[in-house]
Amino acid sequence: MKKAELFVEGKSDKLLVEQYCGKLLKEQLINYEVEVHCTGGWHVIGSPQGESFRNIMKRNAAGKNLLILDADEQPSQRVADILQWKTLYQIDFELFLFPDNQSCGAVETLLERIINPANQCVIDCWHQYEDALSKQTIAWKVPPTPTCPSEKSKIYGYLEALVGKSDSEKKKIKDEGRDFTNVQHWDLDSKGILPLKEFLISHLR
Repeated sequence: MKKAELFVEGKSDKLLVEQYCGKLLKEQLINYEVEVHCTGGWHVIGSPQGESFRNIMKRNAAGKNLLILDADEQPSQRVADILQWKTLYQIDFELFLFPDNQSCGAVETLLERIINPANQCVIDCWHQYEDALSKQTIAWKVPPTPTCPSEKSKIYGYLEALVGKSDSEKKKIKDEGRDFTNVQHWDLDSKGILPLKEFLISHLR
């Protein structure tokens, strides 16, 4: 079986991609042996600290190298910056940007799109909280509007509402403890993950 080297940013990203590729492999939709590497940030592969990752790509010239990173706020600029690495370091790879390879956002944006629909009430409550917070003022703060929690906090809050109170249950909230194959929490057949699915199948058939 041919080898695919995949590069992501964080621990949660790594688990999502590993587990989703496992699902696609089981369904015989991809035909590559997949190894996922956690880089620690979108910029690392193009930095001096990313030499080990670039070497993995060069050694895998007969296979496929896929970068799956966050788009953040400027997807087109992110693409331009990353594609410069191909020429600069003479490496070959294909690129996908969370959440859907065209929109602003990150892996957490995708995760919100693939929650089990039965749990939508948790996300709805979070949005109500964000809305209420945005209407408050804190006299000593500049600006006085409270800072809304991050998208990462939203996913933590979503999972915390679903798991138990024991230490073993709380571990399921953390990036490295998530189980995206848990159908009570996640829907890996959701339309929200279709862009990633199509990207993986197109390169790993």
